[in-house]
Amino acid sequence: MKFWENKYCLFNLIEKFCFSYIIYFLGFLILLLDPFFYLILFFLTGIDLPINLLFSYSLDLIGFFLHISPLDSLVWSSKEILHYIDVREIFDKFMSVFVLCVAFLVVNLKKVNLKRLVFVKKYLKYIILFPLVVLPFFSYFWNNIFHKYLFSNDLWIMYPSDLSYHIFNEWFFILFYLSFILLEFLLFWIIDDKFRD
Repeated sequence: MKFWENKYCLFNLIEKFCFSYIIYFLGFLILLLDPFFYLILFFLTGIDLPINLLFSYSLDLIGFFLHISPLDSLVWSSKEILHYIDVREIFDKFMSVFVLCVAFLVVNLKKVNLKRLVFVKKYLKYIILFPLVVLPFFSYFWNNIFHKYLFSNDLWIMYPSDLSYHIFNEWFFILFYLSFILLEFLLFWIIDDKFRD
């Protein structure tokens, strides 16, 4: 038996982490970078703005998160821009881990066992449980836990004068998270169908 075939060796632990991270982050990435998905969520949350403006706002944010273009200062307030810079820094860290995981699997392609992707599915139930636990007190979680621990300032607090206050309300993020869960179900279904024994 080669060392990487032992399920307890460091290589296999890293491999499982990489598979898990890639699948979870991929689901998040697909949603985050799809302007049409933003439009669907804007529609579901009842945003009363012209569709061409909402589409433009979506593209503006996507371009910003991908470091393609700055945010339009005529649309976003200086406070909003500073907050999105903070958000992008966090996103960049997660993206760096994603790239490292992909690189690890590509470099070790001959040793990687794609059937271990099924391992990731075991942990889906914990990801699904989270929104069910959080939903009843989402406002408290969002304001007093998530933002308080993730950001070291109060730039995330939006007011009616801010565009983000209107287009990124709490329902947007609730629907975003539930959409993420549905997409993960789809990804795991594909994995299970393709790689199960």
